[in-house]
Amino acid sequence: MTLTRTRLIWMAVLLLGAALVAWATLRGQAVDVVVVTQGPMVQSVVTAGRIVTVARNDIASQGAARIDAILVREGDQVQAHQVLVRLRDDEAVANLAQARAAVAEARARIRQIATVQEPVSAQQLKQAIAADAQAAQELTRSQDLVKKGFISQSRLDDAQRAALSSAAAVLAARAQAQGNQGGGAEAAVAQTRLEQAMAAEKAAATRLDQLSLRSPVAATVISRAADPGDMAQAGRSILTLVSGDETRIAASVDEKNLQYVKLGQAARATADAYPDRTIAATLTYIAPAVDAQRGTVDLKLRVDKEPGLLAPRHDRECGNHHRPGAQRRKAAHRRGAA
Repeated sequence: MTLTRTRLIWMAVLLLGAALVAWATLRGQAVDVVVVTQGPMVQSVVTAGRIVTVARNDIASQGAARIDAILVREGDQVQAHQVLVRLRDDEAVANLAQARAAVAEARARIRQIATVQEPVSAQQLKQAIAADAQAAQELTRSQDLVKKGFISQSRLDDAQRAALSSAAAVLAARAQAQGNQGGGAEAAVAQTRLEQAMAAEKAAATRLDQLSLRSPVAATVISRAADPGDMAQAGRSILTLVSGDETRIAASVDEKNLQYVKLGQAARATADAYPDRTIAATLTYIAPAVDAQRGTVDLKLRVDKEPGLLAPRHDRECGNHHRPGAQRRKAAHRRGAA
């Protein structure tokens, strides 16, 4: 009886195992199921690019001068017309003082003509006219006396010379008075000298102002290439500024992918320094020509909203302005759904 019971247990175990094997065989392998739907096909184009600034300004001197002070550092935010660099200005200050003195002298000359020379010349004209009238009377009297035989011919000749001299004196005094009047030749010369002095003063002030280098716009200092005591050369950059709130991505695609890109398309960009962060951008420019050497087409994308991850920097070797960790950018241009 024991043997029969043991046999039944083993038979039950075998049947259960066979049932499990059969169930596993018939059940099959589990797979993922996706519901098929109809929609537009999206073609992505992946390329590398770099962040570029919209506006770049190099602060440089217009002539050779020693740098006295640099008032900003890299990374500083500056305002429009803010003084950034002061160059040595001893000679320019002296030239401006000399020009201002010349202006003061020219103005004093105009006042002298109006308050001294003009009334004096007017009085001298009156005296010359009176003397001429007296000389004319003396000549008439001498002519009568010569006819009567009371005086000699030499006395008449003297009276004639005196009359001619007094007439010439009247002409000279009248010319002098007219020249000193407002609008006269002397006053015009004095006014011209004043204008020349004022122009020289303005030029001297401009040269002095040029020795204080200012920011043309509100911007950020990204590069400083000199220190106080260095000699600034004409056209050589001392500071480099970038401005503008807009951020752009410069990239290029192979010409075979040109059919997939169109203006206004949306794009996604990631920086090597932040691979998990996605930056939204819009395609705003497609070059009208293909680069024959590289076989690529240049693109420009506008970053819709700068996430605050990127700060400008200056690449001195190539002259391009990038952002740290973002020199290589991946931009995916969508077709269809863009």
